[in-house]
This record gives sequence, structure tokens and C-alpha cells, in this order.
Amino acid sequence: MEDFCRICSRSGEFQKFDLSIVSQISNVRIDDMIVYCTQQEVSIGDSLPQQICAACFTSLTSAFLFRKLTYQSENEFRQMIISTLTDQHDQSDLQHQEPIECLLSGIDPQVIIPDESILPDVAIKEEALELEEPLVDNILPSLLGESLLPIEDPPEGIVIPQRKPKGRGPTTYACKDCGYITQNCFNFKRHQQNQRHFSFCKLSTNRPLNVVKQILQQYISPAVKYDPPKQRKRRMKKPAKPERVPRVPRKPRMPGARRSNTLFRCDDCGYQNNLRFNFQRHQKNWNHTRTSTFQNAPMNSTTEKSMLECRDCGIEFSSNVKLKAHRRESCPKKIEPPNPYANIDEVLALCRNMAGGTVRKRRKRKVETTEVKAEPLDNEPISELKLEISEPAATETENA
Repeated sequence: MEDFCRICSRSGEFQKFDLSIVSQISNVRIDDMIVYCTQQEVSIGDSLPQQICAACFTSLTSAFLFRKLTYQSENEFRQMIISTLTDQHDQSDLQHQEPIECLLSGIDPQVIIPDESILPDVAIKEEALELEEPLVDNILPSLLGESLLPIEDPPEGIVIPQRKPKGRGPTTYACKDCGYITQNCFNFKRHQQNQRHFSFCKLSTNRPLNVVKQILQQYISPAVKYDPPKQRKRRMKKPAKPERVPRVPRKPRMPGARRSNTLFRCDDCGYQNNLRFNFQRHQKNWNHTRTSTFQNAPMNSTTEKSMLECRDCGIEFSSNVKLKAHRRESCPKKIEPPNPYANIDEVLALCRNMAGGTVRKRRKRKVETTEVKAEPLDNEPISELKLEISEPAATETENA
């Protein structure tokens, strides 16, 4: 036997039941309950009742009890209707005898008096009562009127909550004076206070805003249009400019101005520096301890500028750029380098004499060009040709 429930397909959680064992309800077999509730056919020798878990078994029992109670309540309700109809027939005139007999003859006896057995082979016949028109018009209104009870007012301590009506949507406000439309109440009140416009109309609906605007435009004069106020920029007067005080020219900063005149020298290696920090770093790196200092040391190496001299005319310049410009443009004694191609004819004659012959020179090839003038295909001049683009239909008809 497979180890899972055949109803919920869970494995290892079912209890084995015998076909002869009945359920919690007396005189009802498990296979009958399965057929009655799940509408599944259980053949002879089928192991479906033996492969049901405990959870499915309890739910099956509760479903069976619920259907049994509803079946009994339905039968009681039908019997009550029939009894009321028969009592009304005894008290009424003989003219109602035929409709009641027709009604009783049309009801199935199994529905009026149901069988006590509730096995699945007994089907529940859900047939509606079909009443004729005179019986419905004469008897049913009186029965319904008697069955209705008067409505009593609730006690004072109980408060019945009232349902709030559904909202109609946002409210749209429109100014009749200028046509300003908005859905914000605060903005509309501010518009009324600023513009002194107090005639307006409003509409509450769930329609889109463009439709609402078309509806509200009917109440606004067409000649008036809303022009939003332009925000003017306030130009502040510029303060008068104070009189300019002439700036005191600064002294030119020398490249060695921050350096002290004290010169630090290392006696171990001869290292010299004007900055104490750099000299101490040198001592730590190289473990040199012997030092000597000189006050008011000459700073020629830092203050003096190297001057550049033109070798042709002897003029001195402070930068290399000025020297190059002078030699390129304005040097009066500039010596030009010799041209290697100046004596080319003499060199060629010397080579010809040494070779004992003539030296051929390359000649340039002449390329002859011919001009071809194109003439028009037709004898008509080009100025008389016209292209009509504005009327394409006329050209099509002519080609056809």
C-alpha cells in the first residue's frame, strides 16, 4: 500500500481504516461519506477509505454533518410551507381548492416525506415549488404580511453607526471675473484677496480636470482671460563706489629672501645648506654629527643670474628665449651658414671631366591636355526648359 493520503497527497500521516469500521456518525460508512461529500466513486475493493489522514477524516466528517443538517432544514421548511397552504385552504372558500390540489400533486412525495437513510445512493432532489398565478396573487401576499415582524427601535445605549456617503470627488473653483481655475482652496482664496475678485463658481465631481474646465468655462465671460501677474524684479540702487585709494606697489620678491644668511656645513661630507630643517634631516639620514656654521654667508649662488651672450655681436641677454629671437631677427653681425648647393654647376662640370663624357639631366615630361566642350542634345536652348512641380497630376495625364 502506498504511504500517502489519496485526498491531500501528504505522506506518512494517514491512519488505516477498515471498510467495516463506521465513522463517528452512526450507521454511516467511510466510503459512503466519501461518495456523498467528494463526489468520487469508490468501487468494491478500492483502498481509498484506508488511505486517508486524520485531518482529511475530520474535515470529511464535518462536511457530512453540515450537508445532513442543511438537508434536514430544507425538508422542514418545505413541510412548513405545505402545512400553511393546507390550513389556509381549510379557512378559505372552495375557489382555492383547485390550485392547492394542483400544487400538492406537483410535489414529489420523497421531497415532502424524505427517506431516513442518507446513503449516497439516495439523491437529494432540489426541486423548486412552482405555484400558479392565482395562488401567488391571493395567498402569498397575506402569508408574507403575517410573517413580517414590526421593526423595533434600538435601545438608548446602543448607537448604530451610519454609513458615510461616498465622496463626489475633488472640488474645482473658478473665478468668474478673470477665469482663474484651480482645485486648491487656499490658492483660490489668496487669489480673491490679491485680485479683489469675489464672484466664483465651484463644481465637485470625479470627472477629469479638462472636462471640468470645459463645464466651468460656460459661466465665465469669453472676453475675459486670466493673465497671471508678472513678477517684476526689484532693482536695488547700487551704493556709490568709494574713491579708489592708490595701491602701494610691493617690493619685488627675491628668490632667496626667505632664506637666512646662516650657512650650515657638514664637516664629515662637506654638505652645505641654508635651511636648518634640511640640514637636520641630512644628519639623521647619514648619522653625521660634526657641523660648522657661518654667519652672513655669501648668497651668490642663489641671487646672481647667469647672463647669456651672443657670440656674433657680444650683447648679453637674461633668458635663452630673448637670445634666440635676437639671433633670428635683429643680430647685425649674423654669419649665415654656407649653402651646399651654391657651387652645384662647378661640381657637375668636375664630375663630367672626370668621367670623360656628359651627364644627362632629367627632363620634365610635357602632358598635353585637350578641352572637350559639351553641346546640348536638343537644339532647344536650356533657358526655355521648365520644370512644373506644383502640378504633378497634369504631367501624368500628358505622359499617358
